[in-house]
Amino acid sequence: MAAVCVFDEAAVCWAPGEPLLIEEIQVAPPQSLEVRIKIICTTLCHTDLTFWKNKEDNTQYPRIYGHESVGRVESVGESVKGIEEGDFVIPVFMGNCTECVYCKSTKSNMCVNDLPMTHIGVMKSDNATRFSINGNPIYHFLRISSFSEYTVVESDHVVKINPLAPPDKACLLSCGVTTGLGGAWKVANVEKGSTVAVFGLGTVGLAVAEGARIRGASRIIGVDVKPQKFEIGRKFGVTDFVNPKDHEIPVHQVIKEMTGSGVDYSFDCTGIKSVTVEAFKSTCYGWGSTVILGVEMTEIPINSVDLVLGKSIRGSLFGGMKAKSDLPPLVDMYMKKKNSNLQRKLKQQEYIAEHEDDLDEGNHMYSAQFDEETKSTQDIWYVDSGATRHMTERKDWFYTLRDSPNKNHVSLGDDSSYSIKGIGNISLPLRKHDCKITDVLYVPELTKNFLSVSQLLDHNLKLDFDSNNGEKVCLIRDKSRGSKIVARASNVGRMFQLDFSHKDDQALVAKDTQSTELWHRRYGHISFGYLQTLQKGNMVKGLPTLKHNTDKCHNCLVGKQHRVPFQKNTYRAKGKLDLVHTNLCGPMQPSHSGCQYFMLYVDDYSKKMWIYCLRNKSQAFETFQKFKALVKNEVGRKIKTLCSD
Repeated sequence: MAAVCVFDEAAVCWAPGEPLLIEEIQVAPPQSLEVRIKIICTTLCHTDLTFWKNKEDNTQYPRIYGHESVGRVESVGESVKGIEEGDFVIPVFMGNCTECVYCKSTKSNMCVNDLPMTHIGVMKSDNATRFSINGNPIYHFLRISSFSEYTVVESDHVVKINPLAPPDKACLLSCGVTTGLGGAWKVANVEKGSTVAVFGLGTVGLAVAEGARIRGASRIIGVDVKPQKFEIGRKFGVTDFVNPKDHEIPVHQVIKEMTGSGVDYSFDCTGIKSVTVEAFKSTCYGWGSTVILGVEMTEIPINSVDLVLGKSIRGSLFGGMKAKSDLPPLVDMYMKKKNSNLQRKLKQQEYIAEHEDDLDEGNHMYSAQFDEETKSTQDIWYVDSGATRHMTERKDWFYTLRDSPNKNHVSLGDDSSYSIKGIGNISLPLRKHDCKITDVLYVPELTKNFLSVSQLLDHNLKLDFDSNNGEKVCLIRDKSRGSKIVARASNVGRMFQLDFSHKDDQALVAKDTQSTELWHRRYGHISFGYLQTLQKGNMVKGLPTLKHNTDKCHNCLVGKQHRVPFQKNTYRAKGKLDLVHTNLCGPMQPSHSGCQYFMLYVDDYSKKMWIYCLRNKSQAFETFQKFKALVKNEVGRKIKTLCSD
């Protein structure tokens, strides 16, 4: 068992939605049934992003995100079986003790030790964390926290795999790829000849398509708003592609027209509420099954009549896969090339290259991923003349929000009715300035956002509907600014849509407060003087002006590349043995008597020196005892102060 803490760097998130800061943290040694892992490779998963942007969850911060990774075991705690130091492992957020009733069952991949999942931020053994900074705890995330150089994980969440597996491919098996493959194989159990619809062609969606193709599905329909995803999806088995922007009717109607009655299986790999509803509606009656593989903090409106008529919907974590028994064969399948298509799935060089970065640039990964999120259908607002009030499902957009006084409902054209949970004000980015929209209804069950034409007119705005070169547009003008155009709505599917990227949905890149230390590490721990030479001589393009940092680098001190200077002291000894300097030197070329070290003692007052030759370094203490007895007999007094470098 490791007895010492290690110091490393980690991307720490101090509050929901805030930038990750690279901090030097302390990682405690593993306790019983725990292992400490040195992370080799980690990726950014959509689940990390979902929890990061959930501002309603402000508990267990600061936190270290990341759960898709591979690493090597650095140290092992007591009672750990089957895992040793040096093993190449995948840490998995789904535990698998192999002993409980859940782990022995073929009906689920849950583990009784993880139910309920209430200790995600702390270790199960003592409800404490293994991360700390300046003595204060840092919480774990999904039991992994891979955005750190070292992490401590419970042994039932660690899977030993083939040491020859490429790390950048293997880490995808710790969540995304396995979730998709397992969703098709274990959860839905797709049969040969069946029809499948996959909503969202990210990593999970592509893995679902590949899993369905391997099972022999006759038709795999990919649904995504990005046309370029079809060419990628074709490599993994997608036969048809549906872009919601290309159709005037809902996606589920398009799919039913394509298949006749709906698909046998649909998979929502996005977690977006409106997409989940479309996926459910796209399945056939009688046996249509919908599997939710994406994670989003929301409620889903489902018509119970559809359930009575034979449709089903279920969710899954980790694609129903059991980590200990299912992951190693999956890695071996790739390594032994038993399935060339699966190997091609794991060789997503384009995906890997887009997200490959070091720890210092972790926020850029969040920025790139969140950029895609802000362009989802949740940012689309419909200019609706039939809406009596503005309304949205996005609670995080409100800068003021109060409870609805009358607890009313809103009724839609399809006879559905949803509760109004609040009324407040939001701010929408209209070109070069923000427009404050007041009296907006907060309706959590909505799947779309509506701007009321009558309310826009009440706010001194003017709407012009026109056709420009065959394109129908709605121009929103501000009367108080000379009828200047502030927004432009495009006609899509006979509806006028405004695409807003709300200012709150932006990933911020952290401003490093210790840039000198950052560049010191990037250039191999060179001294501040050399950094100044690089900067002043314009030898490095983009190197900023650096301020001298008086804090010493911990790694340089440990590696003896730098030492804290001695304090200037004018004190001199006033008598013999008041102050004795000593130093142990070696090893060196052995003498004729076999000595490789020598020990030097210097009396500060008399400048007298004593030299002792040592065969081994372990003789130092014995030599000091002899010296102490010798000088006591010679001088008649004891050594008062002993100084050693």
